[in-house]
Amino acid sequence: GRNDTPDAQRMGITWMVYDPLGRVVNQYAAWEDWPFTGGHKEHEFHKFGGEFTLSEEGEYTTEIWLLMNPDAPVIVDSYEGFLCTVVKEVIPPECTIDADCPEGYLCVNGKCVPEEEVEKKFPWGPVAIGAGALVAAIGFATAAKKGAK
Repeated sequence: GRNDTPDAQRMGITWMVYDPLGRVVNQYAAWEDWPFTGGHKEHEFHKFGGEFTLSEEGEYTTEIWLLMNPDAPVIVDSYEGFLCTVVKEVIPPECTIDADCPEGYLCVNGKCVPEEEVEKKFPWGPVAIGAGALVAAIGFATAAKKGAK
């Protein structure tokens, strides 16, 4: 913050961060230590309110105030409004086909899995269709043979 007065002033800062539902997820307040900020000088607040998690999707807002005179605080600058937008991370699949995976791996539900871990399933559908056609052919041949006698 900047002290625009000609005299040294003790400067303070306070802020609150709100999640998309309007709940306070972080708040911080501090006053600078001696020596105070001289006239027409700037002070940087290096210690902050610690880490906090932005866990809700949506728009976060903040209120920040630069203050002087802790005995009777005066707001000399402020900001109220948009801080950031949190969106859900979309992680693309590791693979979409077996060729996307290294040798010895197969693509299963978007992940490359070692072949030995993939359950081997026999393709019964074509076998059943083939067997059904064979049974039908034998049935027709038998019927044709009986009809020819």
